[in-house]
Amino acid sequence: AAFAAFGDSTALILALGALFQFFTMITNTTLAVWSPELYPTSIRATGTSIVNGIGNIAGAVMPFLAVALFAAFGLAGVFGMAAVMYALLVLASRFAPETRARTLEQINEDA
Repeated sequence: AAFAAFGDSTALILALGALFQFFTMITNTTLAVWSPELYPTSIRATGTSIVNGIGNIAGAVMPFLAVALFAAFGLAGVFGMAAVMYALLVLASRFAPETRARTLEQINEDA
């Protein structure tokens, strides 16, 4: 949202873009490390592949959605879409099992 609202100069676009990319990479790296911990060993590769596949499909669809949102709402619409996606990620993560300091067997015991 800050990128869309305050990105009116080259310096601010670069600074806010770098900040946005930093947090995006942290989120993506965290998801890549965390998602395999949610599945039992026997289906870990399948579960993680499905999660990654959904991400790939979303990566193919989102540019088309971004173009439509840009045409309708401008730059704020595109970054609003990104904000909504991250809000949904935060909401979904609240329902995921806690994996810190637990073995894989303990995590899957609750499932």
